[in-house]
Parts: sequence; structure tokens; C-alpha cells
Amino acid sequence: MDINEVRFMASRPEGVAYISSIRKVPPSAFEDVKVDDHQEALSRGINVVHDVLQRYEGAGIRADAMDAGHGIGHLTRDYINALRLVGRLDLDPRHLFVGFVGGVLHDSGCAIQDRYEDSKKAIGHAEAGAILFNNATRDIKDLNESERYLIALSIAAHTHYLKPRVVPFTTGSENFAEVHLKPYEDIDSHGNPVYGLWIPRWVDRLDCNGPAFVARHFLTLGKPREEFAKDSGFYTTTFADSMVPLLRTPEEIKGSGRKSTMLEHLQMFASSQNNDSVYGRYDTPEMQALRDPQTERLRRVIDSVSRANGGYDPNIIGEWTRFLSETIEPTNIGASTAQTLEEMFGSLDQEAKSAWASGFRIAMTEYAAWAREATDDIRNMELPEEVLTPPLIGRNVLELISPN
Repeated sequence: MDINEVRFMASRPEGVAYISSIRKVPPSAFEDVKVDDHQEALSRGINVVHDVLQRYEGAGIRADAMDAGHGIGHLTRDYINALRLVGRLDLDPRHLFVGFVGGVLHDSGCAIQDRYEDSKKAIGHAEAGAILFNNATRDIKDLNESERYLIALSIAAHTHYLKPRVVPFTTGSENFAEVHLKPYEDIDSHGNPVYGLWIPRWVDRLDCNGPAFVARHFLTLGKPREEFAKDSGFYTTTFADSMVPLLRTPEEIKGSGRKSTMLEHLQMFASSQNNDSVYGRYDTPEMQALRDPQTERLRRVIDSVSRANGGYDPNIIGEWTRFLSETIEPTNIGASTAQTLEEMFGSLDQEAKSAWASGFRIAMTEYAAWAREATDDIRNMELPEEVLTPPLIGRNVLELISPN
């Protein structure tokens, strides 16, 4: 696999053409997926994920070089969440296979495409991940063409943007054209969800919920960047604005110029974790069983920040920094980002520091509860040691999620 070829394709019309081609793959292609039962879907999915991650590693991709919110920590939890979720889902095994592989690999495009450039790119991080997967699996013996295209599509579709967008497509001085981007088709002709495309979104949502998401989002605040909100679209966020312990209604946020605080961003995600939401409308009972405890944990963090009584324990931010760099994103980038954010945190006013110190304490406690629960689930699956130590991650995933 040639990583430079992937980067080149992701910046050229050929990349847009490839994404257009996988958008046309019909749900009937799942008939070509070669798995017969649930166990085969999971075991084959694990084998393909390990093969692909090994190819990524061999091409020079490093999970510890990705941004702190989408690096080795996120990949580890995606792997664990995919195992827990697909291990219990009662769906067509062909969709389970595609969804498991896409679920683990959905953010791999962050290795070649900035996650927070999506609003300006015809090829966002999800589409870049699809191109990366396609390039890496051209000669893989355990995948047929339908399987390759479906998994690539499941990766590309995981961002679940709801509205059409128009972006200029340029490379240097070349201006190719405006590209019209439509939401991905994820419903079949009978109005039923194409579960192979929804499962990667579910895996992603399990780490966009709960206490780890509090830490992940905080790790992305080191420099101004674009964020996305369902009701108001893309907006630019800064650390100082984000850390104001303010919680407004969606209408009030829209009227303020589309800038949500971190607390409001967490609330937006917590509020969408239900079957009345456009994101959660097809959540099965198995998904709900993993989703709902995470939502409760996230809400307890939100409540803690909202109801902080003004007391401030200065030791908490040091503990939070260690938690970020040793557990949530245990890499040099994670450690340096966490240290930078600790210094920035010191410049906040007393109200913000008090509120978030309270929230950080609760987030660490809630994370420890999630880690125990996830560890018990994975151990009960009785998976071999090599399954728990995937390539690119390089360490036992249960050790990685265990809070130090």
C-alpha cells in the first residue's frame, strides 16, 4: 500500500469519482457477503480488521500520530465497543460483518485528512478513510469486491451528515469544480435501515457519549477549529468560549451565532441518544443497552458542571491531565495536548474552573465504572490474547482502557 497515493487520490477528482462509485453500491450487494452466521461474522471481521491494521502499520500509518481526539485511545475504544455491540446484535450476519469492520476502522482517515476540515473538503475524513481502506485491500484474499465496496461505503457514511452541502474542490492553484455532497443513502427500497451502514455509526456514537467523550472533546480544544452541530451546522470554537459553563436552548445558541459551549456540545450529544432522534431512530435493544448507561453517565457530568457550588480543588486539573495522557490518549501527542490544555485552563475565571473541576472529577469516576463494565464483557467473550492486541494499537486493549 502506498500512503502517498492515498493522499494524492484524496485530493484529486479521482477520489471524488471513487466515492461517487461506492455511493451507487446497492443494498443487494450484501447478498455477496460470505458469512453464514453470527460467529463467522465476528471471527471473520476480527481477522479482516487485524489484516487491514497490519497493512496500515506497514505503510507507515501511526495511530499515535493522529490528533488527540481520534488517535490510539479512540481506536481502542472503537474496537472494544464494536466487539461488545456486534457480539450481542441479532441481525443479518452479513450486515454484522460489514458493520464490525467499518465500525473499528471508521476514523482511520484521520491519519491522512484533518478531522476538522470536513466543512471545506469534498473528501472529508470519512471519505479519506474509505479511500485508504480500498487502497489497502486491493490484494487481500479474504475479501471479495462487494465486501470491499460495502465496507468502504460504511466507513464513508459514518459521519451521518444530514443536509446536502456544496464545497469548492481545489488543489493548489487548480479549481476543478463545486462538488454537491448529498447525505448517504442508508435505507433500502422497502424503507428498512441498511444495518451494515448504521452499525459503524453506532460504534462511533458509543464513544461520542459517556465520560470518555468529555475527555475526547476537551482534548480537541487546544486550538481554534470548526465543530458541527445538528441544528446550526459548522461553527468555529475557541478554548475560552468553549469552557464557559453555560447551558442554553438550541434556539438561544442559534441566535448567538452558532457558537456552542463545551457543556452545550455535550448536552447536544446526550439529547440525541434516543430512538426519537434521527441518529438513534433505528437503535436496536442491544444498542440501547450499551447506549443508555453511557447517556446517564454523560448527563451526570453535565449536571455536575451545571450545579457546581463555587468550590475549586486545584489538584483536580492535575489528575485530569494525567487521566487524559495516560488513559484517554496514551501517546506523546495526548500528553503534550493535555499539558497545553492544563496551562490554558489556568487562565479561566474562577467560575469556569470550579464548574469544570467538578465535572472532570465525575467524568473520571464514571469512566472507571464504564471501563470495569467493558472489561467484564470482553473477558466473558473469552477471546484469545492475540485478538485483544491488534496491530497498530500494539497493546492489550483491556490494559489500555484501564484507568491508572
